Amino acid sequence: MIAIDQRGHGESEKPGFGYNTCNALAGAEGEATTRSLIVSMLTRNCPDDVKEWIMQCNFRMTRKDASILMLNHAFQERRQRKCQE
Repeated sequence: MIAIDQRGHGESEKPGFGYNTCNALAGAEGEATTRSLIVSMLTRNCPDDVKEWIMQCNFRMTRKDASILMLNHAFQERRQRKCQE
């Protein structure tokens, strides 16, 4: 498996983006933030029923827990490297 560095995507380069996103996930706009993030990771050709299924799977987790998970993952090292199996 190869992990690829995906920095340099506009908004994610701005200071505070990770914390602001995590706060939005845990706050009153948690559902809208979740939907926005998920849609941004899918292709335009993804069928609406599949998108909604992905959303519903994601909403099984509380927005607070989703925020904590995002915070953990957002600051992980992701430079390209080969992983040993």
